Amino acid sequence: MGEQLPNPLVAHVLVVELVDQELVLLPDFGLVAHAVTVGTRSNQGSVGPGVVLGGRVERECMELRGERECRACGTRWSYYETGAIACPDCGSLRSVAVDDGAVHTGGDATLDLGEARAAVDEASVDRVATAAADAARDYRRDVGFVSGGDLRNLPDDYLLAAEIEAVGSRLARELQVSETAEHYLLTLLRVPVDGERPGPDAVPTELRAERGLAVSRAVDAYRRDLRAYVEDVDGDLASALSAVRSHQKRIEALDGDVDPRTAERLVGAIRDVYAYVERDDEAALARIAERLPDRR
Repeated sequence: MGEQLPNPLVAHVLVVELVDQELVLLPDFGLVAHAVTVGTRSNQGSVGPGVVLGGRVERECMELRGERECRACGTRWSYYETGAIACPDCGSLRSVAVDDGAVHTGGDATLDLGEARAAVDEASVDRVATAAADAARDYRRDVGFVSGGDLRNLPDDYLLAAEIEAVGSRLARELQVSETAEHYLLTLLRVPVDGERPGPDAVPTELRAERGLAVSRAVDAYRRDLRAYVEDVDGDLASALSAVRSHQKRIEALDGDVDPRTAERLVGAIRDVYAYVERDDEAALARIAERLPDRR
């Protein structure tokens, strides 16, 4: 299902899309992949930008030539905004780049929990949990934090999706789900409607590991995108990211089983990193040190 590339660490980027079950490769979209994590993924429909390694599609940080002009009709559009490789006017897959390329790790996406919410009154808890986890996983797969060369802050929607995926996966496996855990899952499903992610004190004790793992995974994903965005990580920024990484790995080593307030401090720290990178906010460095004290 693709070309074998000679070097998995510095590989030409290919945009791939399934068209009538045929894999279409469009190498003109990409320049050079900054990192490749070898693994497997099940893909259906459009899989967006990625590289092909020995028949496996990988999606990673890349320089992407996303401003396009259709060869067939001349329409211009931005892949960064639409996520579509086909011309929005005529549907042609033939286009040329009209920009020099920018770091791109993914675009916007919508966390669609409609199917899971609709199943609440009729389906069993495990089916609702499975639908919720699947929707959250799809969202996290599609979202990136650098779009067309612009860095974005870590959004609550991503943190929510990571927690729904963790909680949903856990409850889908449980033989018996407590009322407290079920109620919390339903609370999470209502967040896009009600508008606020549950605070640390709202997390049930039995699900605090899922909150911790969700934060750890979200922060790790953001940190990796940030390192693709910043060409030279050194000095104060390197120290800040090292502190973030150290605390994130600690939560990971404990399988997420930490006080939710501890996990939330890590969220605050990575958002402070964003403030320092984007606004040269020197005070953010002091806040990071306060949130993540050196445990050595």
